[in-house]
Amino acid sequence: MTHPKSDKPLRPDLQQVREARAAILDDARPKAVAQQRKRGRWTARESIAALIDPESFVEYGGLARPAVAGMSGAADGVVMGTAQIEGRPVDLLFYDYTVYAGTQSAINHMKTPRMFEHAERHRLPVDDDWQPPLGGKGRPERGIQQLGSLGSGNHFIELQRCEETGTLFVQAHTGSRGWGHGLATNYFDLARAEKPHEIKDLDLGYFTPDSEHYRSYLNAVAAGGNFAIINRLIIFEQVAEAFEKVFGSEMELIYEISHNLVQKEWHPEFGEVWVHRKGATRAFPAGHPALAGTMWEADGHPVLIPGSNKDWSYVLRPAAGAVKSGYSVNHGAGRRMSRGEAGRTLNQRKIDDEYAAAGILVNVDGRVPIDEAAPCYKPSEEVVAAVVGAGLATIEYSLWPLASLKGTEGAGGRRGKRSKRK
Repeated sequence: MTHPKSDKPLRPDLQQVREARAAILDDARPKAVAQQRKRGRWTARESIAALIDPESFVEYGGLARPAVAGMSGAADGVVMGTAQIEGRPVDLLFYDYTVYAGTQSAINHMKTPRMFEHAERHRLPVDDDWQPPLGGKGRPERGIQQLGSLGSGNHFIELQRCEETGTLFVQAHTGSRGWGHGLATNYFDLARAEKPHEIKDLDLGYFTPDSEHYRSYLNAVAAGGNFAIINRLIIFEQVAEAFEKVFGSEMELIYEISHNLVQKEWHPEFGEVWVHRKGATRAFPAGHPALAGTMWEADGHPVLIPGSNKDWSYVLRPAAGAVKSGYSVNHGAGRRMSRGEAGRTLNQRKIDDEYAAAGILVNVDGRVPIDEAAPCYKPSEEVVAAVVGAGLATIEYSLWPLASLKGTEGAGGRRGKRSKRK
């Protein structure tokens, strides 16, 4: 074998790579391809070729083989990598059903973490010698069994229709569950024990750099964030599998971001600072140093602001004016009615009927959690108009709810959001 642009023979190892790659590209089963054609669908690689700018696809794990016992095909069932669409960088993940079925699982779990590196982050660093304060009032260890669960309160998974594109989105909001909640509880107690005469209210607890718990607390925040990221990725895979079964189409990850975090960041006026966002989410515009070398460098990263489950949610892009708010915006429309007041004043049957009339399904039984009903929240359009009017961000997508899963489980934790699109 020779290089197509040279008569010089290839090295034996490069020749083996070229042959292995050719075998993978030629491994589609004719019967499976015919079935795809009958359904009016292309193969994974045909779809990618039709979607992207020519010659822009860089595949991850392009030489991976099936990791299922007894299967001898050349190719596995996951095709993913980076590419460009109209000059903009994108991540792509397709399941190839024309190769041996059932090969996705093991390969998927090896390949997909590469894509998640393009999210806000795929992990937060934690010191190797950090020891979490287990037990105590918080009992953070209770959260270990909650991985892959939604939780309660304002946590949700929502199917949405995009006003601008007519496509479907899925947005999810959940976090670190009992793990993060338990860590926070225990560190609140440690803060009050350290300064009993200063900290009368647990919510006012803090650690200064000279505290023996300072570094440990920062590690705990990072550990809570890591739990939340993994929790959402598990939910993402479950939702993506269901979406494929129902709609016959793969989902594309738009963004994954955490909030309720303490993060070290750069500020043009103050230099390196610690930023604690509670009830807020990050908003780095184009050109921010933290985005250098990422797919968001030229345009800024997405900002997710959900409304109630009977109101618009928004995907925005940070503007240069976000510096005025510490590169932060609100992470939701915000409540205007307490949970107790909702229970006392709202009529369950009336609320359920209003949602049904609007064509919005909440949970499988159509019963809307009364303390999470639309009247409990501010109108998202007004809230986002304030964000845009202040020069903090601009709207890219407006999303209307079609169906919503609201968690009813107990335990709170570190929260965040992810949004996906068909």
